[in-house]
Amino acid sequence: MVSIQKIGEIQFDKITRQAMARQVIADLSEGTANPVQIHYNIKCLEDLIKQITNDKEYKSIVLFEAEKHGKSFEFKNSKVEIKETAVKYDYSVCNDPEWNKIEAEILALKDKQKERETFLKTIRPHGIEIVDENGEVYTLFPPVKTSTTSVAVTLK
Repeated sequence: MVSIQKIGEIQFDKITRQAMARQVIADLSEGTANPVQIHYNIKCLEDLIKQITNDKEYKSIVLFEAEKHGKSFEFKNSKVEIKETAVKYDYSVCNDPEWNKIEAEILALKDKQKERETFLKTIRPHGIEIVDENGEVYTLFPPVKTSTTSVAVTLK
């Protein structure tokens, strides 16, 4: 197993990261690496990184160490900053009747929009004609569906 010390010894500067990425793509293009194996390994690395960086203890340890260097400092080829991120406000606790009314209206409109979208998805490709309350005739068409085909990996 690769120890964390070994990971700490790798120089991950921008040029090295770019070279590593180009090498992986070249190996895949030349057929010297198994594309499914590489994709699986990358997904495993993403999961590993996510598990580490989402861990509260990890975050606390890194913050404690970074605070020793001040609010902002240079580390290798990077700028490290201690700052507030993902700031959120909970307006539901403000006891503001105007905000509560607006929020209720928004939620009702979102529900109404979802219902309409569900209907629009059922329209056949050639469309349907409808008449509005003013007697105007419109042809409704289904929404345009776009997607991207990719290889999904579900780690077990």
